[in-house]
Amino acid sequence: MRAEKPSATARRLLRFAALGYTLFVIYGCLVPLRFSPSPWDVAWMRYEHIPRLLPGPFSKSDWFANVLLFAPLAFLWMGAVWPGRRLLPAAARAVAVWIAMVLFQMGLEFAQLYVPGRSVSLQDVFAAMQGAAFGVAVWWIAAPRVLAQVERWNEVRSAEGLAGWALGPYAIALILYSLLPLDITLSPSKLEDKWERGKILLVPLQGGTAHPLDIVFAVAGEAALWLPVAALWVLSGRGGRLVAWCVTVLFAICVEGAQLFVLSRVSDVTDIGSATLGGALGAFLGLWLRPRMPGAAVGVRREGAGSRAALLALMFFFAWAFVVLLASWRPFDFKFDQDTYELQIHALLSLPFRSYWSGKLFHAFGDLMRNAFYFAPLGAALAVACARLRPGRICGACGPLALGVVAGVGLFLEMGQVFLPTRTPDSTDVVLAAVSGAVGFAAARAVERRLKPSGAWTPDRSHHPEGR
Repeated sequence: MRAEKPSATARRLLRFAALGYTLFVIYGCLVPLRFSPSPWDVAWMRYEHIPRLLPGPFSKSDWFANVLLFAPLAFLWMGAVWPGRRLLPAAARAVAVWIAMVLFQMGLEFAQLYVPGRSVSLQDVFAAMQGAAFGVAVWWIAAPRVLAQVERWNEVRSAEGLAGWALGPYAIALILYSLLPLDITLSPSKLEDKWERGKILLVPLQGGTAHPLDIVFAVAGEAALWLPVAALWVLSGRGGRLVAWCVTVLFAICVEGAQLFVLSRVSDVTDIGSATLGGALGAFLGLWLRPRMPGAAVGVRREGAGSRAALLALMFFFAWAFVVLLASWRPFDFKFDQDTYELQIHALLSLPFRSYWSGKLFHAFGDLMRNAFYFAPLGAALAVACARLRPGRICGACGPLALGVVAGVGLFLEMGQVFLPTRTPDSTDVVLAAVSGAVGFAAARAVERRLKPSGAWTPDRSHHPEGR
């Protein structure tokens, strides 16, 4: 059954997301943005030969990248122009969106003629056609559920609702992070070859040659990825600590089992142990964050509790920033010779996302998750500190200030990597640090506001005449 017409708020949100993602696609397809002038007739003559070009060697990763790029684009624009239950207008707009996506991709291919290093490929057009068709079909099928979730976001009034809304998207992102680039095989010979290459590890901590600090970071990082699953499960009210822990471990076992059939990924039983640890910590964290039920005994909050909470949040900020510094600068083999830092500075001053142009899709997604893991907690800590200090008039400046602070931390770490020949500084990481910090700040503020009714400070007047 087709969905009702989106509300004004939902349509505005979908249009904003569609426009932002469109700009991202344009940027990604034209990186490194070094345009070379060419006569119009020469460029058009080259472009006219595209239909007669042989497809050439098929690249599964390039095809998947283009499909994955245009499927969300068509999906979001379908939501932006969705007319509701009316069949004929909906079908007409679906066809129009698909045609617009194909023309858009053809325009991008033409623009790539002016960017040295970019190639005009017929495969990219075919992949965009398939991705756009997939995005339109998914919207047509899932429109009622998607619109319900968008409307539900506006109606969330409790931490349980917020956590329940976020659990599904986070689980999907975790699955994609674990299984990309989806080079799946069921061939016994290829699985045997994967075993011989040491990509199936059935003994915990089997990488005995690794440095102990690397092992600690790997286990802690994997545990941190699974911690939100259990925490969100408890906060959503779906079950208690034991249920959340069991669901997290079972989910991790399923993901690791699926990684057995992904050729480029390592299936390691250590990750299940890390998920077990992260699930336990997340279950207790979710119970601690969950608001008290109405009618429960709530102690009077002391006047200085907000300042102490802000101090603890700031202490966590500096402690976590130090952990991120250790992870970003190890093994601390600094070199201050001119040849090293001149090359590194050139890499740092390059355009954002330029390094992803020649990289692999799942590497880019992995970098995105890594930056979110590193910098989102910093933004969340600053949000807690701002909320507990109650700065009054400067409260509206807390968001931009926190964004600048987290971006400054990311810039400082990248500048330190200029003197580390084993590291590659990248302006992309600074941008992702700012975005991750903003997401962490916004998420923590949302949770803080929903926890406020059960934890708001009220002065204790039981010992004063006017309070009796």
